[in-house]
Amino acid sequence: MSSAKDDPQNAYRMDNSGSVFANSFFPVTNVRKSRNKWVRDWDKGVAEICSLERDEEKDWSEGSISVFGFLSVKLNISRRKKLDRRDHLTIRHARDDCAKRYEDVINILRTVKDTSVSRGDQREWFSLISNTSRRDIICEGFEETCWKSFFGQDGRMLCPELTTAELTRDRGQGLFDFFDRCLLAGNAGGVENFENVIVRSDWWRSAEGDDKMRALNTTLEISKWCYEYCTCVRYMFLLDFILLTLRPIVDKCQGVTQALTEESMVANRVLWNLGPAAAQDLLSEQKNVNSRFALGCEHCGHKRTDRGAKKYRVCKKCKQTLNFNVPYCSMRCQKAHWPEHKPRCGREKVSKSRDAGRPEYSYSVALQLQMMMHENHPVDYVLFSRDTIPTGYMAAFQDQTKSDMFGDLLDVLVVDADKPGLDVIAKCLVDAVDDDVTLQSGITREDVIMQLTEEFEIDVRSQLEALEAKLAVENDEERYKGMLIQELVEYDDEDYSSDESEESLD
Repeated sequence: MSSAKDDPQNAYRMDNSGSVFANSFFPVTNVRKSRNKWVRDWDKGVAEICSLERDEEKDWSEGSISVFGFLSVKLNISRRKKLDRRDHLTIRHARDDCAKRYEDVINILRTVKDTSVSRGDQREWFSLISNTSRRDIICEGFEETCWKSFFGQDGRMLCPELTTAELTRDRGQGLFDFFDRCLLAGNAGGVENFENVIVRSDWWRSAEGDDKMRALNTTLEISKWCYEYCTCVRYMFLLDFILLTLRPIVDKCQGVTQALTEESMVANRVLWNLGPAAAQDLLSEQKNVNSRFALGCEHCGHKRTDRGAKKYRVCKKCKQTLNFNVPYCSMRCQKAHWPEHKPRCGREKVSKSRDAGRPEYSYSVALQLQMMMHENHPVDYVLFSRDTIPTGYMAAFQDQTKSDMFGDLLDVLVVDADKPGLDVIAKCLVDAVDDDVTLQSGITREDVIMQLTEEFEIDVRSQLEALEAKLAVENDEERYKGMLIQELVEYDDEDYSSDESEESLD
């Protein structure tokens, strides 16, 4: 499906000056300047006019009636008194188009849901990527859908159930809940049930009715025609949005698109090595770990998790000078704590969180995967190929002394704020792949650096190069060699415990 925004004839659809609502009822940024801000502006505007919550002090139907009334003005027919043959054909063609698009969309939803046809892990993939990437996919879906809509960006007013906050809820669960509702409605009764349950929602039905339609200052016949046409536009908007958000998710999840992003690669790494079901366990464990590790405000002591995971501000000078986070929940707390913090600002790494023994970084998805793989496999480390289907490989020392050294460094690395020993960990692993004469893994030195960077989220390359320069000066380049790379083996718990028992008997 080609992008409608590439057609110059569609420019009017996103022109704020041609919009009924943009910059008339609420301010809207030009989509070409900032798509994300454009989406946020529309989210706010939709919430102001189209409340989906019943309010005793406000007629629930006011929003839908207002939207219907203002959008009907854009239909030239609203100025007429009678319908003609062309009008009936227009409605018929619009309904036919909706029915055809429905079949396309519902079949795609069924295919994605059917694990015998596809891997069926798009939901988990979407939850594993960052919130920024999830928002980008949804924002792109909104833009592309508006470019195709008959009412352009004003079409968003017809679908108040589609908001960024709701769709990104619970790491993107909101979007897939919407997909599930649509599929359930379609499976329960086909196109008719889908239209009755999803398209003609309670909110949209509240604009229907002879007494309400007479407010258009035209005949009832014309008013009903306008309502049906607006219903078709809403219908198509919902279907196009499903298609234009689900397609990039499927493509990126299954590696159809070229040049996968790092986080797409990490998400695929989780799905291929743990499976979709375990992916949710990983996210739950990551959340628990990060909750325990969360920093508290230096002044009041509240954690981010106490306040809805709100993003904290940090002392700018300490961050720039020391690469050290001194967190505050608000400007007020930062000012109140300044007399105490001032003598150490930019000079010493001092914080209540560190004094309490709490780390000051959170686990990435990639690091949480490493920890889970490490628990399930008796090896020193697990490396992954950077292919579309990422394969795991064991990295382990045969020398027990070096293996113990590596394990001790790793134990400290995953809890200490300064992440000491990462340079040695990196050196052991790059030496292992450099010395892998069989090259069965296909993993390169660069792959190792990229994986460690994804896991620990700091500049691994600089630390590694500094250590290698030091070892070269000392003529001790062989110090951390000896780690071997082998294909990852799934160990049976009983077999492994019995082997361990035999060893102890010797």
